[in-house]
Amino acid sequence: MRKIATSLLALALCAAFAGTAGASTALRISQVYGGNGGTWNQDYVELYNNSGAAISLTGYSLQYGSATTTTGFGTSTVFALSGSIPACGYFLVGLATATSGLALPVAPDVSTGIINASSASGKVLLINAAPAAVPCLGNVNPEPATWRDEVGYGTGAGLCFETTAAPGVTTTTTLLRAGGGTIDSDNNTSDFTAPASGTTLPRNSASPANATCLATPTTSQTWGNLKLLYR
Repeated sequence: MRKIATSLLALALCAAFAGTAGASTALRISQVYGGNGGTWNQDYVELYNNSGAAISLTGYSLQYGSATTTTGFGTSTVFALSGSIPACGYFLVGLATATSGLALPVAPDVSTGIINASSASGKVLLINAAPAAVPCLGNVNPEPATWRDEVGYGTGAGLCFETTAAPGVTTTTTLLRAGGGTIDSDNNTSDFTAPASGTTLPRNSASPANATCLATPTTSQTWGNLKLLYR
């Protein structure tokens, strides 16, 4: 009887959290830089893995959209990811390059020239799906099951975000998730700040792991949490 009750509890928890992709996954967007040469000579998106196991990015894609495009993300700004993010580690996606600015202190793990992030307002989506345009407008929380993280920053009628948008940026500031990526309340406003670029340097898969995560890592999948509850 105890095993049946525990199984039912696990199923109930699965149903309750199935839609909250931002809360149930360890994959997150931890930095966004769109300065177009104001500080660095390459825009980038930094990803973070808040789990104690490496996560393959095969089948994932990164999408970007402007703050004015109300139809979502266009096919011209969708990039298929590859490689893997180490446990409690980072992964750097290089975006468009500029003729000015300093070289990034670490090399991107992958690079795409098709995404030119805004230095003011925009939206970024990490999704567990092949490249394809996705509609995204306003508060999308809870998120669809294939979405792993979305960040809308600044202002604009075409933004989408978790609860409310993150602050806007400039050519010399970077959007930064709190706790080195560990903080994820599903609210872009409270999870992100926009300090001066270089306050926290971009990190790639060879950078040191997050010490807080190493001490208390989460699991990378909701099903993994249920197996622990079952035990």
